[in-house]
Amino acid sequence: MIVDLEAEHSGELADMLAWLTRATVRVPPEPGVGDRVVGVGGNIHLQTAEQFWLHSENLGDLGRLLIRRIDAETRLALASAVQSVDAVRGQPTEPLQRLLTDHEAERRLSAAVERAFHSGVIVNRTGGASLHLHLGSPTADARVDNPEYLQQLEHMPMVEEQGDGMRSFIGLLLVLLATPFPLVLIDEPEAFLHPPQARELGRQLAALGDQQKVIATHDLDVLLGLLDGPASLTVIRLDRDGASNKAAVLEQEDISELWRDPTLRYSGLLEGLFHRGAIVCEGEADALLYNAALDAARVQATQPSSDLLFTHCGGKGRLPAAIAALRKVDVPVAAIGDLDVLRDRTLLQRIVEALGGDFAQFEDDWRELAAAVDAMPVPAPTVRDVLEQIEQALGDDPTARLSEQQTRRIRTITASTDGWRGARKSGGVSALPRGHSSEVARRLVARLAELRLYVVAVGELEGWAPELGGHGPGFAQRALDAEVHRDNVELQRFVESVAAALGESVEARHNGPTLSATASDDTR
Repeated sequence: MIVDLEAEHSGELADMLAWLTRATVRVPPEPGVGDRVVGVGGNIHLQTAEQFWLHSENLGDLGRLLIRRIDAETRLALASAVQSVDAVRGQPTEPLQRLLTDHEAERRLSAAVERAFHSGVIVNRTGGASLHLHLGSPTADARVDNPEYLQQLEHMPMVEEQGDGMRSFIGLLLVLLATPFPLVLIDEPEAFLHPPQARELGRQLAALGDQQKVIATHDLDVLLGLLDGPASLTVIRLDRDGASNKAAVLEQEDISELWRDPTLRYSGLLEGLFHRGAIVCEGEADALLYNAALDAARVQATQPSSDLLFTHCGGKGRLPAAIAALRKVDVPVAAIGDLDVLRDRTLLQRIVEALGGDFAQFEDDWRELAAAVDAMPVPAPTVRDVLEQIEQALGDDPTARLSEQQTRRIRTITASTDGWRGARKSGGVSALPRGHSSEVARRLVARLAELRLYVVAVGELEGWAPELGGHGPGFAQRALDAEVHRDNVELQRFVESVAAALGESVEARHNGPTLSATASDDTR
C-alpha cells in the first residue's frame, strides 16, 4: 500500500514551453485567457501551464500531457479506427491521428509489427471521415488516384478486426512511436500475447521511443526481451507480504553482470523473479520429481498450489552460481543436493557462502564426518552388478548408436567407489558410520538445512524408490509412472520442509511478486 507520494520536476520554464510547442497544437486564443494547446492526453491554457510549472507542487492538467498510463483495455481501444483530422489545421488527440502526417512513425510501427506478426501495417488515408490501420504492405504507388493501390487496400484486413494480442501490441507501440509523452506507464504488456510475441514486445519496448517507460509485468518473456534490448534498464522486484510491499532494486550494471552468465541466461533461473521463492536442484530430473511431490502433497491436503519455482543448474558444481544469482535479485532460495555434495570441502564452502553462511561454523563437523567416511571400508562391486547396470544403460537395441547420455552413465557405473559414493548409493545418511559419526552427520545436515541447503537424507533422487532402477530422467519418469510422488510420504515431507523454509504455508499465501522495469534510451 502506498502511503505517501511526492512529485518533483526540474528545468527551465522556457524548455517546458518549447516542448509544449513541439508536442501539441496551438488553437485560437479565447477572450481573457490567452492561447490554449491541444495534445494527445488533454489540453491546457499556456498561462495555466506556466503557473503549474512555476508555483505548484503537482503538475495538474499539465500532467495529462506529460504522462500516459497504458493498460490492456486502453491498448485494445487505441488500435481501433478513429475520426480523421485535417492534416494541415487539425488537432490530433489520438495516436493514430498523428500517424496521418508522421510517415516515419508509421514506417517504424510497420517494421515492429512485421517482426512480431510477419505482416506490416499501413494507415488508410482514403477512408474519409474515419482513419484505420490495415495489415499488409501494398506494392502499388500509395496515391489516392491510383486504382491499383485502392484495390490492394480494399483487400487488406483492418487491425481493429484482429485478435486481442495483435491489437494490444499495436496499440502500445502507437503510443511509443506517435506520441510525445516523456513518461509512459505500462501495465501487464504481455496480456493476450504468445511467449515469442511477448519477448519481441520486450525488445521493442527497449528499442523504440524516447520516453522513460515504467513497466509492470509478471512475464519472464517480456523481461528477457527487455534485457536483449539496448535501453538502460532498472529492475524492481515487488513482493507483497500482507498489506505491504517489499522492493528489491537491481541496477543496470548488476543486470549486465548476470546476463553475461550463460547458465542464468538460458536455464530459466530468472523465472524465480516471479515466484515467492526458488528451489535449485542439481539436475532436471530432481526438479521434476520434487516439484511433483510438492504438488501432490498440496492436493492431498487440499491446500493452494505452490508459488515456488523448482529449477536446476546442471550439476552440483553450479549450485553456488545459481544460488548467488537468485539471491542477488532478492529471490528467496533453497538448494537440494545429493549426499555427496558434502564430499568436496571447497564446493560445500562456496554453497554455504552463497547462501549467506559462514563455513567456519560448519568446518569442525565437516572434518570429523569426512575423516569417518574416508575410513569406511568400501567393497568393490561385483562384475555381475556392473554388467547388469551397463546392459540396462545400453537398452534393448544392439544396432542403436551409443548416445552421449549412455556414455556418461557407463562412465559413472565403472567409476571407482569411495565412502561418499557408497553411502549415497546405499541409503544415504543411514549408511554413514554409526555412533558418534552418525550424530555428527545428522547435526551437520540439520544445520545446513537451517541455512536452506537440504542434503537428501536417502542419498540421492533414486534413493526414494531404489526398487525402480534407472538413473536421472529415466528414474524420474519411472517414479512418476509408479506415482512415487503421491505415495511416498517421506519424500513429500522432505519437499514440504524445503517449501516451509521459503514461507510456503497456507497462512503465508499471497498474490505473488510483481516485476517493475524502467527502460529508457538515456544510458546515463
